[in-house]
Amino acid sequence: MPGRDRTAAGEGDGASIKCRGDTCRQLDAAAREASGWRKAEPPWGNFTVQLVGRVSLAQHKKRYLGDASRDVLIERLVSVRVLK
Repeated sequence: MPGRDRTAAGEGDGASIKCRGDTCRQLDAAAREASGWRKAEPPWGNFTVQLVGRVSLAQHKKRYLGDASRDVLIERLVSVRVLK
């Protein structure tokens, strides 16, 4: 339902992300800042991320290790914090 908060994935499922514009760069920068990450490789850990986006209705086969059966298009990043 438009305008309603909800999670992208149910229990035991996940979602692969696709980014609109430079939202992936913003997500990387926000995760680095939240965690104090200084290494060259992508930051990893547990984060709480709030975003505005769309979840695909169509499921697909998992394409690689760590992939999910749905895609989320990130349209706008709201916040990123480290999950403690």
